[in-house]
Amino acid sequence: MMEIKKIGTEYVDACALIYKKTFAEEPWYEIYDTDMIKKYFIHCCNDTLYGGYVAYDNKMYGFITYFIKPSAAGNVLYIDELCVTKEARKRGIGTSLINKVKDLLEENCCVSILIHTDKKTDAYKLYKSLGFEQDDSVVALYKNF
Repeated sequence: MMEIKKIGTEYVDACALIYKKTFAEEPWYEIYDTDMIKKYFIHCCNDTLYGGYVAYDNKMYGFITYFIKPSAAGNVLYIDELCVTKEARKRGIGTSLINKVKDLLEENCCVSILIHTDKKTDAYKLYKSLGFEQDDSVVALYKNF
């Protein structure tokens, strides 16, 4: 039976593999260095403001990572990454992972959850179906180096 478990270093390799496969797909077509991905997940396991959960049942089905950012209005929980294997999508796994993170809101005095995602993804549709709102006045800016 699939369980939602707190992310730990024993899941780093499986999470890195799912991350790499997910972001190699459309709409991203991005290639990431496996060692850098693993460093990210190890950080999520060891930093007190970062964390995550995995959907696991003798194999990994997906994960969610987050970080909590203090702000003047109160803490904001950022969902950093949410990946579910292509074969396991549309089975409630993403919803279960998000609900597990929502359980952290009260104990961490969070006033909101913030997510950045691509509009062309299943994740976007999932977030909208769970009542997350889109703020069209906000724009994501970046500069690669």
